[in-house]
Amino acid sequence: MGEGKRFSAGDGALSADPGATMVQMVTYIGYRLRGFWGALLSSIAFVLPAFVALVILSALYFKMQTLPFIQVLFKVFGTIVIALVLNARYLPWQVDPQGLENHINIGVIVCRLLL
Repeated sequence: MGEGKRFSAGDGALSADPGATMVQMVTYIGYRLRGFWGALLSSIAFVLPAFVALVILSALYFKMQTLPFIQVLFKVFGTIVIALVLNARYLPWQVDPQGLENHINIGVIVCRLLL
């Protein structure tokens, strides 16, 4: 089997598996290049920066959570997360035109327009 077909087979296998697809893809590429240790090290190298940033931001938040600026900032972050989830779930071209009678669909469309 050629490398292109192996990559496509690996990509198909990873797409069928739930979870963080990019982490799985990085693990697969590391495995194909260097075996078990390549998979392990590539996964750690991909996940570690985000983990370190999350730990640092968490420590800063717990240290400064009483500051008004930080409270407002995290309320804004919450709003952004909600908007991203709604955007990912209800893309305009995925809304069923026949489902516009549904009040929830209409509310989501109006919220998207306001964001």
